[in-house]
Amino acid sequence: TARSSLVPLAKERRKTARTVVLTSVAVARLVTALVRRALATTAANILSALLWLTLLCASVIQAFAQGGIPLWTNRYDGPANFGDVAYATAVDGNGNVFVTGYSIDANGEGFGDYATVAYSGTGVPLWTNRYNGPANSDDYAYAVAVDSSGNVFVTGSSYGVGSAQDYATIKYSSAGVPLWTNRYNGPGNGNDFATVMAVDSSGNVIVTGYSYSDISAEDYVTIKYSSAGVA
Repeated sequence: TARSSLVPLAKERRKTARTVVLTSVAVARLVTALVRRALATTAANILSALLWLTLLCASVIQAFAQGGIPLWTNRYDGPANFGDVAYATAVDGNGNVFVTGYSIDANGEGFGDYATVAYSGTGVPLWTNRYNGPANSDDYAYAVAVDSSGNVFVTGSSYGVGSAQDYATIKYSSAGVPLWTNRYNGPGNGNDFATVMAVDSSGNVIVTGYSYSDISAEDYVTIKYSSAGVA
């Protein structure tokens, strides 16, 4: 009687074990399928990325091949036949190009002046303007900008009389005529360097850089001038 009662129990245990095995196999197959799908998706993504990168490189190479031909080259040699260094450039709505920096002057002392050169879109020199500050010392232009009327603004640092380096901002007409010059000497009477500028839609010019103070060393100093040069 005891043996007969154990037979159904053994059968039930074998059935349960078989179910567990089948379930484990199903789970294993499901996991395998998911892994294969993930790998396929990853491979597809990698292949897609590689294809995109290949097309991008091809387009860049093509752009250089079609658009990398030099159209013109201009050199500017200042009056001292010595150091001439350009720092910034801007382009107006007509394609004219404006380059500014510093150029050693011809007085034999080796000081630099602002030197701004305008070229047409085809590379023809239109005008050149130099600026020598009141101390007849180093004057370095660091930024240039153009307004919607073609007026040109240049700023940088220029030695003042008894004031070390000062901001010096100049506005030229589109024909290169100087319209106004503004200088800024900070409260520390030390070095003040204008390094960046921008022009808004109304022709106002914003100049920024750094200025020495006796209290806090160098500070940001930002100045806005009207188109007429009023601060």
